[in-house]
Amino acid sequence: MFIFKKDASKQHWERGLKLRDPYRKEYDLQEAISHFKRAISENPRDYRYRFDLARTYLAAPELAVTRGVNVHFKLEEAVALAIPELKEAVRLNPKDVASRLNLAHSHIIQGDKAEAETVYMEYLKATKQKLDKAGDRLQNLEYAVMKRRKPNPEIPKAEQHLQQALELRRQGKYKKAAKELQKAYAVAPDVPWVYKRLYKLGKQ
Repeated sequence: MFIFKKDASKQHWERGLKLRDPYRKEYDLQEAISHFKRAISENPRDYRYRFDLARTYLAAPELAVTRGVNVHFKLEEAVALAIPELKEAVRLNPKDVASRLNLAHSHIIQGDKAEAETVYMEYLKATKQKLDKAGDRLQNLEYAVMKRRKPNPEIPKAEQHLQQALELRRQGKYKKAAKELQKAYAVAPDVPWVYKRLYKLGKQ
């Protein structure tokens, strides 16, 4: 009887996805990264492997605060590591919306809104969407990770939520820690501010 066997690249990819899940007992971000890299080595043409490796890099600063990580790079390097992978994912599959939006978001995290807008405009063209009010859409993209938007930032409250997230993580209350992080995003001045704090707090 013929038994279908998954190719090695897909096995590594799926293993990486499981290890990246912060609510699984086997959670291990560095090991997840290793599996994504091995998937890419086995099949460098699959954009999904590049995308998920990049998303893991991007998630590292957040997970450092809400779940804890032991990665072999500085948290400040996470976005710079993600961008080349996202660019390659876009090259491999120009129609993939998620890769383009995450690339634009990565530039926003770095504070480079001009580059983010360029990527976002390319996304609108590739998906044949109207280019009018692109600036408003870009702003929406900047706040995409936020549960709600505030007209005025509340930095003390944002810092309080981040500190609470860190404390909950130390108590092993990971889901509650993630909720506190989202509250911080909601009242923070912008995404770059949050990430700068994550870089520092994630080392604790």
